[in-house]
Amino acid sequence: MLSTAGPVLPVGLAGTWDDARICCPSAVRRDDGQVVLWYAGQSKGEERATWSIGLATSMDGLAFTKHAANPVLGEGQLEEFDGRGVSEPEVAWDQRSQMYRMWYTAHAFLGDQSLGHAASSDGVSWQKYPQNPVVTQDLVGLELIGSPAVLADEGELRMSIHGRQPGSRKLSIDEVRNLGQEVVAAP
Repeated sequence: MLSTAGPVLPVGLAGTWDDARICCPSAVRRDDGQVVLWYAGQSKGEERATWSIGLATSMDGLAFTKHAANPVLGEGQLEEFDGRGVSEPEVAWDQRSQMYRMWYTAHAFLGDQSLGHAASSDGVSWQKYPQNPVVTQDLVGLELIGSPAVLADEGELRMSIHGRQPGSRKLSIDEVRNLGQEVVAAP
């Protein structure tokens, strides 16, 4: 039977960017043994409670410290594909380019969701891919998309996402193929 001893990363203190909810962790263990964890958070106090992505680190994987620069990835301008927030990060270390790669769910003004991509050399300062979004609902023929899970294997990028087929009320897991080499190699 699985059990938990309590949260390893609690919601933020009142008035902080992540004081309402946190979810959707993605972790990488660095060569020095440190666990680097990205997560989505939302604030109670914001008028339009957008999601942002934060960073926490741990040496044992049990006691995490939130980064002082949080959130490390936030929403874009209101009219942009991620103008209502970013959530559900999926982060991988790209050994070839010595960069962290993040795919995330982007929330737009009218409830549309898409997937964005960003890269970072330190996991704190992120550069969004200029051709974002990299996956849209229309591109894959789904009414709803999110929760990217990425497998990079010998230069090939495979992504699984949750999605909802047109006319359905049920979510399924779908594979996105042919994301393109430019997304794999993007800074």
